[in-house]
Amino acid sequence: VPADLLSDGDRFCAEMRGVQSLSLEELCAGLWFPTLVYAHVCAAAELPDGASLAALRDALISGEVALNNRMLVASLKEPDSGLVPQAIRNAGTSFTGLLEALVLRGGALAGVLCYLSIASQIDHPEGPIAVSLDSSMARHFPGFFSSLSKSFKDLCNGRPAELHLARPLPVQDGGEISVPMQGIARALNTFEV
Repeated sequence: VPADLLSDGDRFCAEMRGVQSLSLEELCAGLWFPTLVYAHVCAAAELPDGASLAALRDALISGEVALNNRMLVASLKEPDSGLVPQAIRNAGTSFTGLLEALVLRGGALAGVLCYLSIASQIDHPEGPIAVSLDSSMARHFPGFFSSLSKSFKDLCNGRPAELHLARPLPVQDGGEISVPMQGIARALNTFEV
């Protein structure tokens, strides 16, 4: 992504990672999301309206708080749960507003990635076009999948294409079969290797 299209938080994230810019995937995938949120909190705390994020920024920099996706989801779904550190609770709507904006932007950019994966086929499809998506962000973060779907549908502009969100399969012992493992099992059944 060109640097002039990135936010201050994005540019700080790139700087932290020692790269010139960030890719679309880095802006929307769960792997990089806690680092992206960290960078945006630090950048926002420097703004005149970001004073309410300063204590959280300091807790992040000191290591008192270390972000992870489970904690971020809880911040949106169950802000009073034990998974959410007090520093995040104290930041209140300043933090949750920033987090929600990053989730929705991530979803919209994931929709762009889904569209790009079929763009060369969409005008002359050989059959129904479907994008199968394995996204923990879409499964867990409120608003991510709806933002992704809207972005994807808008880019498809009425042309027939579908999104399918793949999910892990629960098993009796309380565990689950991951989406990649399901794919391997289907491939083995299909090709009888």
